[in-house]
Amino acid sequence: MKRFIFIFFISFISLSNGQENTNGNNSQQSREMQFSFRQKIGFSTLKLDNFEPIEGNLVQFDLMLSNSIAKKISLDYGLRISSFRANFIKDGQQSGVKNISFALPVGIIYVKDLNQNVSFIYGVHVYGSYLQSLEIGNFIDEEDLGINFGMDVQGGAVFKLNPKTDFAILIDFQGDLNKIKKDNLRLMHSNTALVSFNFSYKL
Repeated sequence: MKRFIFIFFISFISLSNGQENTNGNNSQQSREMQFSFRQKIGFSTLKLDNFEPIEGNLVQFDLMLSNSIAKKISLDYGLRISSFRANFIKDGQQSGVKNISFALPVGIIYVKDLNQNVSFIYGVHVYGSYLQSLEIGNFIDEEDLGINFGMDVQGGAVFKLNPKTDFAILIDFQGDLNKIKKDNLRLMHSNTALVSFNFSYKL
């Protein structure tokens, strides 16, 4: 976990310094930086070896920075926190399921203006995800399970609240590309669909 957080901050600082250098070398070009807080709620399926697929609720919080790299295109990166909750029955016993994970998404955002106050937004990200904990009733109680990778795509509408602040509503689809493996555990998330509520502020 400490290594994961350390890698995140090193990546964050490197990208921020890169943006500052870009601004210095391209002072005549418009380079916008935007901070976003994104809350997502929806559903996901946990696939775990020796268990039936477990469908449950997923809540995510993203803290993101977006750097304009071309007209209408931005580089988007930051930190994601995910919390999965579900209930299922195994061997006649009902059990609660919960896991907590942290991810580093990096992607590209494209914005198409509809008018001065409304835009359409499309994005695609890849992410590395660290599964901090997994609890399934009396069957599994593990921490520090490991890292896997995934991809997400999203699209929706952005509404300009004022020259500095935007609000967006998006549909977000996510899926892991490989399984996390620890001892005899093999697991991944799939069929993830979320509604995302985004607040963005231009720095």
